[in-house]
Amino acid sequence: MTSKTNRKPQHKNNRKATAADIERGLDFLNDYFQSLKAKVRISVQETSQQDEEISETVFELSGEIKPLKRNPQRLAALTRLTSMAMSTQSKGFVRCALDLEGQLSARRTLLEVIAEDAAAVAKHTHKRAIIEGLSASERRKVHHFVNRDQEVETLSDGEGEFRYMMVAIKT
Repeated sequence: MTSKTNRKPQHKNNRKATAADIERGLDFLNDYFQSLKAKVRISVQETSQQDEEISETVFELSGEIKPLKRNPQRLAALTRLTSMAMSTQSKGFVRCALDLEGQLSARRTLLEVIAEDAAAVAKHTHKRAIIEGLSASERRKVHHFVNRDQEVETLSDGEGEFRYMMVAIKT
């Protein structure tokens, strides 16, 4: 089943984090790492606005974070739980990201390059460019980057870990 995703995102309940939301996220992460007896420094790096509707708070983690670096599923789960902890006393969902020693900004840059390259391939060959192996949040970011180009659109297909996205010329 193919679905167009160049429409406006359906994040009606997503909102920017307040100071209280960020404090709940910091408390949750501190409690988590204390329970593991891991020495991790946590700081709020930035609050980034991906577009008008999607906003996320970035927590930068440094110190004893090797288990998270080696296990992307654990990092994804911890990110989701942190977002849930931040959203507990608020109306709407608060999105966050965990940056392991600056790797998040490098990954975002790489995703932007991938999006630009896929758009260029689609325009040059007039065929769909396929991008595989991305998490849901990474696909969302690539969709956002590709949607800047008015000549191409993004489509998604597949399910679960076999989900992929395509970049094609607008019809």
